[in-house]
Amino acid sequence: MLHNLIAEFLGTALMIMFGVGVHCDEVLQKTKYKGSGHTFAITTWSFGITVCLFIFGGVCINPAMLYAKLS
Repeated sequence: MLHNLIAEFLGTALMIMFGVGVHCDEVLQKTKYKGSGHTFAITTWSFGITVCLFIFGGVCINPAMLYAKLS
């Protein structure tokens, strides 16, 4: 159980870091990907989710699903 909770926490943190990075790339003025659009955001988010699932062994990163699974 502790492994699942730690993996969920770290996986969520990693996805948030990808999301903040994508948002910063699109909004900040002096970035390489300024105004790159939805395709860049969707591709980066999908890459982030895939990396999280590979690193943490396919655990469910949705907190509601993890709680239901452990109950």
